[in-house]
Amino acid sequence: LKELTMSCAVTAQVTALLKNTVHRTRPNGDDDYSFPSGHAAAAFTGASYLHHRYGLNWGLPFYAIGTAIGIQRVNGKYHYWTDVLAGAAIG
Repeated sequence: LKELTMSCAVTAQVTALLKNTVHRTRPNGDDDYSFPSGHAAAAFTGASYLHHRYGLNWGLPFYAIGTAIGIQRVNGKYHYWTDVLAGAAIG
């Protein structure tokens, strides 16, 4: 639990720092916090934790969920693919 909490905290900090530094406008024009995707980063942080802690059998389904979240964020015009890929890499 401590490892997961620390991973989530670091991911949130890195994501917030980049969002406030890069200022990329979202595809829908809502604001300029598109890069990187926080949703993708959070999803892949959880998947990565499960993978490293319990193995690929646990991680793989959650990587798939993270991928679905990323696809939804792009299709909903909240992010570009590069935002999602960067979020996944951070996670």
